[in-house]
Amino acid sequence: MTTWGKGIVFVNGHNLGRYWKVGPQQTLYVPGCWLKAGENKFVVLEQLNENKQTELTFTDQPILEKLN
Repeated sequence: MTTWGKGIVFVNGHNLGRYWKVGPQQTLYVPGCWLKAGENKFVVLEQLNENKQTELTFTDQPILEKLN
C-alpha cells in the first residue's frame, strides 16, 4: 500500500485494515482462511490520494522499516 494514500481495504467482505502513506501501516497481512479457491474480491476505499491507483501489489515479505 506504499503508493496509495489513506484508506481501508476489504477482502471477501472482511475488513483487512487501514493504511496511510505516512505510516505506520505499509503492508497489510491477508489471513489465508479469508481467501477462497478461485476468485477473491478486494475492495479498497481510498479516502485521500492525489494520484489515481488502479492496481494492488502483492508480496510475500512485509515492508516494516520504510516510510514515504
